[in-house]
Amino acid sequence: MMGRMAGGHDVCFSPDGLTLAGGNCLWDIATGRVKKIPIDNRILAFSPDGQTFASGSLDGTVRLWRISISRSTYTNPSTPPKSAN
Repeated sequence: MMGRMAGGHDVCFSPDGLTLAGGNCLWDIATGRVKKIPIDNRILAFSPDGQTFASGSLDGTVRLWRISISRSTYTNPSTPPKSAN
């Protein structure tokens, strides 16, 4: 399930429904604990197993995050948009 927060940030639940990702946080639904993640993400998607999620930022950067460590495990280099000239 996905939605959008004020400010244009996506929010989505993990496939098992136990984690909600949005803005710069991961919420553990069962305990109410919040983990901050150091990104300004706009687009989110969980892997089918719910252990990893992808985030996309306005600058074109895509990161993969492991839920268990709340840390990015992969970052693509953002590429500036090509001019129309």
